[in-house]
Amino acid sequence: MGKRMTQVWKIALILISLLTALNSRGEMVSDVESIYMGSCIACHGSDGTGAMPGVHDLTDPNGALKKSDQELFAVIRQGIDSSSGGIVMPPNGGNKNLTDAEISGLVRYLRTTFGSNELGPKPNIGD
Repeated sequence: MGKRMTQVWKIALILISLLTALNSRGEMVSDVESIYMGSCIACHGSDGTGAMPGVHDLTDPNGALKKSDQELFAVIRQGIDSSSGGIVMPPNGGNKNLTDAEISGLVRYLRTTFGSNELGPKPNIGD
């Protein structure tokens, strides 16, 4: 392959990357939003209300987001087993490659997107 063809492929890959970084409204998404879209949306839905019975409604003011950031971090990291009465959530939402920093970002994303920020400043979990 010639040098020009290599450049064309690089440009094509960049364009594909940009196109896949769009949400359903055609807006650019953040890394954390893409994590939610890849690991959480199947169960929690795009609006956070739960895409199937038994999944926590992230928009419920007395629901999952009532927990502290540390508790939410632990739930995401450790997952939820069936003994809680709801649906099983695998550790890291099924994404074994999630870092502590990404989970911390996800906690902030969940709060700003679906909940309130009543709990004050966000702790530095894993950053």
